[in-house]
Amino acid sequence: MTKERITYASPLDALLAITRQMGRYEGKYGMATEDFFDRYNSGEMPCETDYMMWSVAYRDFLSLRAKLSARMKEVA
Repeated sequence: MTKERITYASPLDALLAITRQMGRYEGKYGMATEDFFDRYNSGEMPCETDYMMWSVAYRDFLSLRAKLSARMKEVA
């Protein structure tokens, strides 16, 4: 698998792109990302490429959301 690096104009743009990506997985597999992530982390889901990518997307989402939230608190 080739690594691809995508650059976004802002952290908010990145957050929106990740949210769209997670939405595609949710539609494809018929479950919410949070439910998937809980099941994936408990070992209920197989180690397939899509599931690994979905897991990484959710971790990136959580990290970006926390950074944006902290930044908003600094400004307020």
